Amino acid sequence: MPKYEHLYQQTTTGYERAVGVAASPIIDTELNEYFHKRLKNELAEKDPVYSLFSSVTYRETREGMGQICIRVTGKHQASWLIFYRPRPGVSQSKYKLSDYHSISPAQAIKLAIEARNAISEGKHPKDAHRQKVASEGPTLAECLEDKIFQRGVRPERAKGLAESTIHTHRKHMRKIARYGLADKLMTTITSYEVKKLHEQIPKDVQAGNASHGSGYAIADKCVNLINELYLYAKKRYETEDLPPKKIITHNPCDPLKATKTVGSGHRTRKASDRSIRQADLKRFWGALEALKEYVPDRHNRQVESHIVAHAYLKFMLLTGMRGGALSGLKFSMHDSELKALWIVGSNKFLMKAKKDFMLPLSNEANAIILEMHERHAKKSDYIFPTVKGDQGVEVGVSRWVRWIRERVNIDFTAHGLRSTFITCAEACDVPINIYKQLVDHGEQPQDVTSGYTRTEIAHMRAESQRVTDFILDNAGVNRKKKEKQFTADANPFNIKEQLHKEIEEFAASQGIGVREAYEKCMKLGVLAHKRPEMKGKDLLDILNMM
Repeated sequence: MPKYEHLYQQTTTGYERAVGVAASPIIDTELNEYFHKRLKNELAEKDPVYSLFSSVTYRETREGMGQICIRVTGKHQASWLIFYRPRPGVSQSKYKLSDYHSISPAQAIKLAIEARNAISEGKHPKDAHRQKVASEGPTLAECLEDKIFQRGVRPERAKGLAESTIHTHRKHMRKIARYGLADKLMTTITSYEVKKLHEQIPKDVQAGNASHGSGYAIADKCVNLINELYLYAKKRYETEDLPPKKIITHNPCDPLKATKTVGSGHRTRKASDRSIRQADLKRFWGALEALKEYVPDRHNRQVESHIVAHAYLKFMLLTGMRGGALSGLKFSMHDSELKALWIVGSNKFLMKAKKDFMLPLSNEANAIILEMHERHAKKSDYIFPTVKGDQGVEVGVSRWVRWIRERVNIDFTAHGLRSTFITCAEACDVPINIYKQLVDHGEQPQDVTSGYTRTEIAHMRAESQRVTDFILDNAGVNRKKKEKQFTADANPFNIKEQLHKEIEEFAASQGIGVREAYEKCMKLGVLAHKRPEMKGKDLLDILNMM
């Protein structure tokens, strides 16, 4: 909190609250873009100054902002709120609008203005909002923000939405707003309007000569978001009648779902349909290695995107990890001695199963991380960063996927490499319970046995190495073959017992001890090695003379 140094003082033992400062100070300031950027950094780094106070409240000083406030507690929990007086002469009250990370500043200001309008009419803000929704129903944009508020944000809430998911939903809602549906009541949106939106988005994208895609994927995602919000609204919103009645009784996306244009059954191609076939691995690997030799343009100043994309795609192929998890991997999660990634604690939400995750790495996958560490660890904490060193490499990978696809004429996607890994694991007879753990596939409810199984990291690493060896062999990668170790398990005959028995018989026939017989056999082996031209009878005669 460097801007408000009058609130505290620094001593030799740490920070202390300044003399005369209240336990819950209120600071008047502008809650502008710079302020939000600084506050998010302070909350992420858990600024120790906040622990000196019960709470610190920042109050907006600009007009037309609903006198919005942000309160930060001593445990670094932030929320949007407003102060108000229910009627003149009554003590001041506060009303929480939302958690700080759940909604955007613009949405918070809108809620603050609505709450103050309700207070001016003599209503409590929560009652006014409930009555409005009960009589009219929410708009699409309001329904989305309500869903985000109810679910919360990870990792603050264990079952909340990821920040990347919220960002994507709001991006698609802004696209929907361009066609006039975002601020329209959900009870008034028709199937014709949704169908028209689905048809118009690709036309507008193509008319703009967009270099990325034809717009059909964006149209599908926008309609899928509308469908998700209607499914949520049907369960969420009810009238205040007794018994209550559902406010949202129809779903305008149903006609498109019936024809499988959108919805759960609209994808006619699975991830396995866009994976690399075993016969195509050699061609794909050659194009992937050619990407490493690509000459970058002058704009790549910090991290060369083609180098990171090369490592990213190769790592995904050799581990089967999801793209969303790869984009958030940090060097601090890597254990170079154990050759493993430890994704635990708050980082566990990178994984879809939402639990602590350990991934043993093959030698080649571990070498990729070491190479990335040597290349850009001083510029970024992320193993596979963007050009600026931030999280989110998957945004730039699509360009290089198209680059490879054009050269080898293989219709694959980055996520298809995950399917390739699983297919190769099955092809080289890796047990299904092992590769399910390697790719973070959750336990099935009916699979009781998997709840009792705990596989050792050494065994999992050996299986991961086996899949890597299978992929590289099919890709035609020339590697120095390891010498096979001869073990008792690989020997169909128990030679050790058989030789011991024969030496015991030899010792009995010669009237000597077993130890002496072993020594004679060892000497005989040395003689046979030094003089391969001599016959066995001559070697025995020499041995008897010694």
